[in-house]
Amino acid sequence: MSNARDRSCADRIRAERNSRDLDLEVLTKLANGDEDWSDWGDDEQDWREAAAGLLGESLEDLDTWRDVDVSESAQEALDAYGLGVSIRHEIRVEVSTGGPADYLTATIERGRYGWELAGGVVYHFADWFDHAEMPATEAMERWVESIVESMAD
Repeated sequence: MSNARDRSCADRIRAERNSRDLDLEVLTKLANGDEDWSDWGDDEQDWREAAAGLLGESLEDLDTWRDVDVSESAQEALDAYGLGVSIRHEIRVEVSTGGPADYLTATIERGRYGWELAGGVVYHFADWFDHAEMPATEAMERWVESIVESMAD
């Protein structure tokens, strides 16, 4: 069997998304007080195993959960599920607005000392219902970075 790292992200993304989806579905159901496994669909064992793992309980202890407030534990697990939340903004620096248009986009975020680039700069070229994009040149990236650095907080 091949190692998962030998496969591309495109090959692995569906399984990873489905795993996250199961986690979030289980935690949301438990947080909302829905502990009747029979209502959760055909994969009761998958649901039970996911719930046990997410709440740090053994599968054998699962049936005793009904005696405690599982919804509070599930809500805490749901609140802690993500590693963090980032707010990012996209800027668009318009070089030409028509005949054809071209512009640069960049994702920015607020850093310790103000706005900063949070990814690469992309060059866009658009002409009457057609659009193409490619990574910006170093000169373009430096120009956009200087614009971002000069933005007021």
